Amino acid sequence: MAISIKDIYAKRNTSTYTKAGFKSGIVTGILYGITAFIVILLYKEKVLLQLDAFVKSVGKAVPMSAIALYNLALWVSGPATILLYSLLGIIFGLMCDKYRLESTWKILSLSLLVGIVLGLVTHLPIPPVVIILSSMAAWLVFGVLFRLMIKKD
Repeated sequence: MAISIKDIYAKRNTSTYTKAGFKSGIVTGILYGITAFIVILLYKEKVLLQLDAFVKSVGKAVPMSAIALYNLALWVSGPATILLYSLLGIIFGLMCDKYRLESTWKILSLSLLVGIVLGLVTHLPIPPVVIILSSMAAWLVFGVLFRLMIKKD
């Protein structure tokens, strides 16, 4: 049985957990998307060098210049981050609902673990420690919002 993104988004209103995950994911996605936007702006030269090397190594497979790719990354990273984090929030909510994770420390521990994993796979032109710490902070905010939202309902 194949699961699509559409199927996952359809579950966002099925329980208190998925609603809280969706809303918390959007807020966290906005925070992290703004951070990525600012980093891409501040480290423009470094990003352009990486994109230029990418375009040269791939060749004609990418019919865009490094500047065009930079602009694409700049304007797509924010909305893509919001969509990704809302999706991850729904999945987080489904997991918490399935395993009945209600204690604050379990929710915060799981959200910090997600933050560490996402920090490890995120590629921005800043030191990896900064990426991991900012991802952990964003997902800690997610965990707090998530806990507050499930406690409210």
